[in-house]
Amino acid sequence: MRLRALVTLTAMGWCLACGEGASRGGAVVAAVHPLTPSSRDSAGVQILEHPADAIERAPVITMDSVPIAVIGQGDTLLDLSRVYAPLVLADGRVAAYLSGGVHLFSPAGAAEATIGRSGSGPGEFRDGRLARGLGDTLLVGDPSNSRVSWVVPRIGVVRARPVKFFGVGTSFGVAGQFAGDTLLFRADGYGMSSSAPAGPIMLPVGRMTVDADSITRIIPLLGPDIGRMRDRPSGGTTSTTIRYSPFGYVARWGGQVMASRSSHWALDRYDLSGKLVGSVRVLRGHLPITAALRERDLKLALAFMQGQPGAPPDTAAIWNQFRDAPYADSLPSFSDVTISAGGIAWVKDAGLYYDSTRTYTAVAQDGRILGRLSWYGMSPLAFGDDRVVLKAEDGDGVVTFRVMRLHLPK
Repeated sequence: MRLRALVTLTAMGWCLACGEGASRGGAVVAAVHPLTPSSRDSAGVQILEHPADAIERAPVITMDSVPIAVIGQGDTLLDLSRVYAPLVLADGRVAAYLSGGVHLFSPAGAAEATIGRSGSGPGEFRDGRLARGLGDTLLVGDPSNSRVSWVVPRIGVVRARPVKFFGVGTSFGVAGQFAGDTLLFRADGYGMSSSAPAGPIMLPVGRMTVDADSITRIIPLLGPDIGRMRDRPSGGTTSTTIRYSPFGYVARWGGQVMASRSSHWALDRYDLSGKLVGSVRVLRGHLPITAALRERDLKLALAFMQGQPGAPPDTAAIWNQFRDAPYADSLPSFSDVTISAGGIAWVKDAGLYYDSTRTYTAVAQDGRILGRLSWYGMSPLAFGDDRVVLKAEDGDGVVTFRVMRLHLPK
């Protein structure tokens, strides 16, 4: 069986407006304080569990209307449109990888330093994606140079380690560091065969200890569902990811691995051997996709494409392509998880891909639901414990990052 080129995974921006509190006599009532889960033991696994209505009852997190910092404003040499997945550090600084270097910005948005440059020598990068090391140390995964580099913000690149990012059917990306220089890896891409059977693909979680020379797969995490598109007049069928199928999300959460597939609302926690040791759960089901909801989804997608620069798209061809593609019967339980420097898990609601409502649930490491944050418009790029970095683009296509203060209930 011949594999196609590795498919790169990208974060799916699914959002759908949802309630902010429990309904009581027609009124929406949100809690004032964070919600505490019940705790039980299941064969040695600690289950921290919330009832089905907990997310709707969660207290409201508010966002200031004026940014506390704007990054990139007036800097014509800084093309922030090319930045992927910046990080908010514990002290409020923002780190971003761009054009061969790690750029650091102060909590007020000023450019502080650029660490590294493009190249393959010591202290240089050919490509990179940031992950959290220990403390405020940054990890830079550099597949083109086959290494992970450690960056200390006030010092620079302090060391590097060779890593083989590409395995059989999977490419990996660094996702965090544990004590003893053990590195955590998530699957960043997968090999897809046109003759493989339909069903979920594997996106394994990997570990690399200090004395190892390769990545060991420790958790067989399931990824998105693959389906077959219908036969076309031109002949043949193709494999495609089913729209809104559950993905897997991986991060270091405290001293454990958070590895969850959004087929159900659970943030599962594993030790470094791959053993399940805990789970934060909300007993809520999927949102069924009705014919009307699918029709709305297709219209939103079509409107987005028609609004892009360039020649108008072939409306009929795009519409038929959407209709031919496999389509899930429900939305997953969530569509992304981001862990802040202080250990808050920001869990994104699942919803229609081109809906511009953004809704997140903040969950503490002890399982408490800290609150719900919802807004309309600019896309989030990174979360801190008390702030979010939003991407803004003006009429000329110039991108800036706006850092907005968040207020969480006590």
